[in-house]
Amino acid sequence: MLATISYTPAVKLSKEKPSIVWKLDEEDDSELDIVTTLLIKQACLGASAKKDEVNVVEVCTVDYSGEEVQCPIVNLTCKGSSACSTVNATLHSPVELKLTAGSGPVHLSGCLEEVLVDMSDDEDEDEDADEDSEIKTALQKRGALDEGNGPVAKKNKQTPVKETSKSSEPMNVDEIKKKLGKSPNLPKKPEKFQNFMKHNFNVTSEEVIGNLWQWVSKQASKK
Repeated sequence: MLATISYTPAVKLSKEKPSIVWKLDEEDDSELDIVTTLLIKQACLGASAKKDEVNVVEVCTVDYSGEEVQCPIVNLTCKGSSACSTVNATLHSPVELKLTAGSGPVHLSGCLEEVLVDMSDDEDEDEDADEDSEIKTALQKRGALDEGNGPVAKKNKQTPVKETSKSSEPMNVDEIKKKLGKSPNLPKKPEKFQNFMKHNFNVTSEEVIGNLWQWVSKQASKK
């Protein structure tokens, strides 16, 4: 079962508070898999922005291999009237948004999208009401932006859609280990790790998943 819930976050960057961090709570005890994406769609200068001053907002995050990357996504200059720009940046936790040039204020707005994936096959349809309650509790624990600028908008919709099957062939164990070794945020529980492997690597063998879980746990204990 898949369901999507969206929020409208708002972020303000200024000389007084030039950066903000968005990081998910990976330690929640929910049995649901939640894939969260932060979409920055628009940037606007505030009324107190200085004329002709260049304001640059930069994103600092990690790529699929775990390497840190930095990239500017906003460049605005006040020319006597309000300045706005379309951004359309898709970000995944952890992310730092930083005002690297200018004094702002720069207002960022967009959408925080949370896709809920319930992979268990043994649940009965009569338990839908309990699942909805668990979904709401899980979402309240995740997706907050530091410094009190988290998403506070009301829930827009929750629409179940049919899960599509993946046609890609699974990678061999050595290739999967290389990918897992570079991933900065892996599930902390065996059940979530099993769903993670099925959903992201198309691995269905419980024996293979169990061996990979032992390998990941051993690697984590070495750090």
